[in-house]
Amino acid sequence: MKTKKAPTRALHALDVENELSGGIFDTADVEHLHRAWDLGVNPGEQDQYFLATGKRTAEAITFGWPNAAKEIREGKDGADDAIIEYLAVDYVAANFSQVFLGTGDHRMQPKVKELIAAGVSVTLVGIKENIHWSYYTVSGLNFIYLDEQWALAA
Repeated sequence: MKTKKAPTRALHALDVENELSGGIFDTADVEHLHRAWDLGVNPGEQDQYFLATGKRTAEAITFGWPNAAKEIREGKDGADDAIIEYLAVDYVAANFSQVFLGTGDHRMQPKVKELIAAGVSVTLVGIKENIHWSYYTVSGLNFIYLDEQWALAA
């Protein structure tokens, strides 16, 4: 029996608060992140985006990155929980060849391992100093650092 191969497109999932190093930001900050992300990742036309944040920054992600699915979730780990739930391994593996994950939070590491085990190429994207050390122990995980792109996107 032949297995269906996932389409050659990527899913981008971002914990915006983590990528912007805190829970206080505005639309201009999200637009800056979007420009830096595009410079670093070079997304394809068929790629899809999912952004998560808390209630106080909902407007910033709505207007700062309009072409993305979004979830607003309260709580200390609300955005992390939203992304972990969104990245249903069977669905992602069947529909995407790659995941670009915008976080440095160690809570998503088990999901990263599951995606890699399911044959999905996973790349962690962010500012180098914001990435938890435990990600460097994950076999098969790729990294894109936005440090240089961050300055170029200004």
